[in-house]
Amino acid sequence: MNQEQISKIASLLKNNARGMTVTQISKEINLNRNSVAKYLEVLLISGHVEMKSYGPAKVFFISQRVPMSALIDFSSDYILILDRDFKVIKANDNFQKLVRLEVDALIGQKIEFVPLSEFSTQKMKADLKDALNGKSVTTEMEFSIGAIKYTFNTKIIPTTFEDGLPGVTMIFEDITARKMMEAELRKSEQRYRRLIESITDGVYVVNHDLMLVLVNDAGGCLLGIPKEKLLGTKVTDLPSHIKETPFFKAFNQVMKTRKPDTVTSEHTYSDGRKGWYEVRLYPVPEGILAIVVDITKRKVAEAELMRLSNAMRMSTDSIVITDIDTRILDVNEATLEMYGAREKDELIGKYAFELLDPEAQSSASGALTELMKKGSKKILKFKVQTLGGTKFLEVSLGLMKDDNDKPMGLVAISRDVTASNKTK
Repeated sequence: MNQEQISKIASLLKNNARGMTVTQISKEINLNRNSVAKYLEVLLISGHVEMKSYGPAKVFFISQRVPMSALIDFSSDYILILDRDFKVIKANDNFQKLVRLEVDALIGQKIEFVPLSEFSTQKMKADLKDALNGKSVTTEMEFSIGAIKYTFNTKIIPTTFEDGLPGVTMIFEDITARKMMEAELRKSEQRYRRLIESITDGVYVVNHDLMLVLVNDAGGCLLGIPKEKLLGTKVTDLPSHIKETPFFKAFNQVMKTRKPDTVTSEHTYSDGRKGWYEVRLYPVPEGILAIVVDITKRKVAEAELMRLSNAMRMSTDSIVITDIDTRILDVNEATLEMYGAREKDELIGKYAFELLDPEAQSSASGALTELMKKGSKKILKFKVQTLGGTKFLEVSLGLMKDDNDKPMGLVAISRDVTASNKTK
């Protein structure tokens, strides 16, 4: 290869900014067209010239280039340039700082002897060979330098030097921070999913196409369908006639207005199950977040409380409700009359034992202990002191329990048997 002729062609193109054809160059330097074309091909491959086609004519221009050595030191990436034997011929400042070596210790070293174990792997050798054969390779690599672990997005690029010989350029983009962030996001997602699954209420996310995209285990149990089968199902295709419910009406309203809403209603499932549910609907970017709370027990308790309230109001017997420590929570009018009190506040907050005669308190304590153990209703007789004097009461004592069958209070229904007791 005649380097002098190559230099002549390059110089000629540099002085002709409008470009020249092979014929024009051939005439100017007095060289046959085939030789000029061959030298131009070398200059094209090395990047020294560019070519544009204008119809059948090919016009060549000198490349407006910045030297690679200047570019790589301005790059924030870590760059190595290797010759065809995979020896280092250039390492930018960032790479030198990364491996903590001076440039003299790197230049001329074969890549497998650069002090990074990942460079001596079979995969690296195969990737370098592919790049030398003209195939670009992009791969993710992890380096441990000292106690610090790095992650790089690595590009291995085929390169042709000025003399026309092939080589390889390796560009390492530091993505350590991004990978750490991705790992944190994965952890956050896992925590989020664990949180969703820990919620005992049904949680559903429905997208804008009315398709379920998130369901927790509790949500599957509420519908009687495994959550895996619910995902991807349209809510309108659920077997519980959802379209006919107040829930669906509220759902459509929230989807339209993007304002939260809560709806409470009774619902009958297709399998005959009935229950009361409180559905809280929130607009989210995906569509709607629905949190469904089964309030059947609460509704039953409210109904029972209403029944008890009516019974207390209408009963001629004394009814006293206490907490588990026998502190009085409520009494009815008959109790006020029995103890000569004008207002409930005179009795509420006191301990029920304070209403008993001191002689009766010991037997009452024993009866309470037995009730707590066995849980069955007890019928007892007590002597009490009232503003009207001493009275004898027949007391039916019962235990109230919460949803978990844990004792939460007492109900005492008392009847004044003073008259019959005196007769006896």
